[in-house]
Amino acid sequence: MSRDKIAWEGRNFILVLERKGRNSSKGKIGVIRSSGYTTTVKALNEPWLLTQLKVLPFSNRSHLSDPFILPQTTKDLMAPYENTDSSVYNLFFTPECKGIRDAANEFLWFYEKIFCKDYENTALIGHSKGGLLMAGMASYLQEATNILLIAPTLGTPMGEELAIRNLLQSYQNRQKNKKPFIKGEVAFLKLITHMIFSRRPVDQDMAMGSKFVEQLELQALARHNSMLIMALCPEGDCSIGEKFFRYYGNCLQLSKFGDGMVEIERQSLAAPYVQRREIISATHPTVLKKAGVYIEDFLRDIKNNK
Repeated sequence: MSRDKIAWEGRNFILVLERKGRNSSKGKIGVIRSSGYTTTVKALNEPWLLTQLKVLPFSNRSHLSDPFILPQTTKDLMAPYENTDSSVYNLFFTPECKGIRDAANEFLWFYEKIFCKDYENTALIGHSKGGLLMAGMASYLQEATNILLIAPTLGTPMGEELAIRNLLQSYQNRQKNKKPFIKGEVAFLKLITHMIFSRRPVDQDMAMGSKFVEQLELQALARHNSMLIMALCPEGDCSIGEKFFRYYGNCLQLSKFGDGMVEIERQSLAAPYVQRREIISATHPTVLKKAGVYIEDFLRDIKNNK
């Protein structure tokens, strides 16, 4: 990645230009999207496998990227933006970020003082932890804007590793008298959890009962053009990746009434305050891809209504 693609490198977040719209005149839409991943400029510029070798062996990632950051620029993920000719920026938290509120305060200044001056229309699209950031922004923004939340983590056990380990232990206790029970299953899942878990303040901010979640003023979404996309794990046949995530979420009791990571009840906390809401069949990692048609509609409406 060339250095000129870094649109902003602050203390709490990094903004990367992923796609520049062809239309340079007024009417162009500037989109900032985020899935809430944490990374560094160095990691963004090195091969994916090299980052994993640097990150996975360490529990302390205070200066390191998250592991297993999913690609954000695949053809299917970029299609909604190409069809609406939008300029697209990805927002990543920095390892030094002390919490989502800190990131929101810095992001607010950048968004209102710098970003909005370059575009007649703008949109904030937040998936997962990125949805928490955009939901937090709603109460700070001086002017109404366009906000799309996709499976926002408005409280999830995934915010604390200990909570996940306790849920896995409960699963083992429920299963131990059932046949068949795979020996070492829970130990393996605990190992996977420890490998992928980031243990950062921004993760703790999405935990059940966190101060950030409890203080969110979701009613502020009502004064914006806002939309919410929720997800429920697919039933029956689905991709191998979805099957594993559904299985993992089932062990945590988060699949039957959620997307494998966030219960639908928690995702829907923002529902009373948005103008449009949809529920789709997807796991937490795949909802962004499957929401493409709704993202495109959301952006097209912005462009048409101005």
